[in-house]
Amino acid sequence: MKKMADIFKFVYDMIFFVSVFLIVVYGEKECISDAVCYEKYPGPFNFIMNCVDGYCKAFPKLV
Repeated sequence: MKKMADIFKFVYDMIFFVSVFLIVVYGEKECISDAVCYEKYPGPFNFIMNCVDGYCKAFPKLV
């Protein structure tokens, strides 16, 4: 009985790790241009939104 439980645990762990791997590898980038960041995160314009390496970054405006 213990051997059967170990096999189920191994299969469960493999499914978990493969699904996490696929999420990380095939995850979408958040943006492709600065305009997408402004559409995705509307709000106060005291920050400049830039698309850096596929992710939106907010930088404070310098007066």
